[in-house]
Amino acid sequence: MIVARMFWLWLALLCTTTSVAATANGVPVFQAERFRSETFQSEIYTVHLGQRSKPMVLLIHGLGQAGWTDWQQVMPALSEHYFVLTFDLPGFGKSAASNVMYSPEQYARLCEEIRQRFAPGKKIQVIGHSLGGAVALQYAAQYARQIEKLVLVDVAGIVHRSVFMQHVMKASLRPDNALLGGVYQWLEPGLSRFGAGLTRRLEQLPDFSRFLLENPLAREQLLHERSNLQAALALIETNFIDTFSKADMPTLIVWGEHDPVTALRTGKLLKQKMPNASLQTLSGAGHVPMKSHFDAFITTIKPFLLQPPTPTQQASSANPLPLVRCHKQRGFFFSGKATRIELESCPDARLEHVETTALQIMNSEAEVFDVRIRGAQTAVVLQRSRLTLTAADISAPLGFQAEDSVLDVAGLELHGATALWQGSGSNGFFSVSRRWRGDGSSETLHDVFRLR
Repeated sequence: MIVARMFWLWLALLCTTTSVAATANGVPVFQAERFRSETFQSEIYTVHLGQRSKPMVLLIHGLGQAGWTDWQQVMPALSEHYFVLTFDLPGFGKSAASNVMYSPEQYARLCEEIRQRFAPGKKIQVIGHSLGGAVALQYAAQYARQIEKLVLVDVAGIVHRSVFMQHVMKASLRPDNALLGGVYQWLEPGLSRFGAGLTRRLEQLPDFSRFLLENPLAREQLLHERSNLQAALALIETNFIDTFSKADMPTLIVWGEHDPVTALRTGKLLKQKMPNASLQTLSGAGHVPMKSHFDAFITTIKPFLLQPPTPTQQASSANPLPLVRCHKQRGFFFSGKATRIELESCPDARLEHVETTALQIMNSEAEVFDVRIRGAQTAVVLQRSRLTLTAADISAPLGFQAEDSVLDVAGLELHGATALWQGSGSNGFFSVSRRWRGDGSSETLHDVFRLR
């Protein structure tokens, strides 16, 4: 528990950004206003810019005591066309703390309070970053009819906490130096196994986070002055699987290409799972693109806010190939339809937008995104391999057969399976996934599993 708390405190510091003064034809006149929230029973600090008669854009910040000032440079860039409002989440910045759980669900209720106060009877557009992106997603799911458009920026907390921790640890170890980069590439498989093993062991330790969050006395005594930690713990305890389909408004997902905190994989997952979403990656940007790449960020979001994005369609081969096979090839890539796909001794293999009846991976490392598997007795067979699977739709009696392997799955819809997986010596990390039963009911998969 101590290790986990130290990690989340470190993460909260990593996500913190400093204030940057905004200028737009001189110094803009930000107007501050406080009101008492019924949800949190505490005072909320809001800041707005622009004319109230214009459509409203609500900005939601991430972790860190910078609070609303994360958006200080963005607000003038949008105020010509919009009434732009942001605020300090309870426990952050100038908003008062309270002994109400700082969960995405509670924060979403606060967002609706703000809409009713500042734009009653009107739809608004919402932009959220990091923790604020998760709050914006939750808000869009709970109050879909009140939101016209949604922008999600480098959203945190979607995948299972163990997967999140592995990404942050790997990103922290990755060197910038080209020579060291070669050494890192050689060591990366071992580091991946180490990271998976470490997070699996942490998962086996007693987890008091849920108790802390749900017990008012424990929150008051242990988390009252640790808003970042409480919000981070509440975030990672939230399963967002039911939010994707409910947030059906036009959505733009913006991601920093080199985000060390939240993997681009999460952005791709959201794009695939949300019914009306597009994804824009900002080249060279990290976790806070509105600060590090301000011009590119504004150029990306403004056209979307002013007019709906044009939906794109992915090309697909009409006739499937009988067999796609990779043998001892680094960096193999395939996209399209194949009756069967086999990877043997293929490091850094990548499959995208794939339809097949069976996938077999041996002595390989593969990333698979947007795959549909139909027809085989066993959909995926793994032997001494690591598979990162994102946005998968599988229909098979057995989902996975795994021997001495690591399986990292996010956004899986598994149909018709009598068993999720079989095998031995393997770890499975499942995030925002579902296994459907024959009677139409479903089982949520958002956990860590071990095959001994």
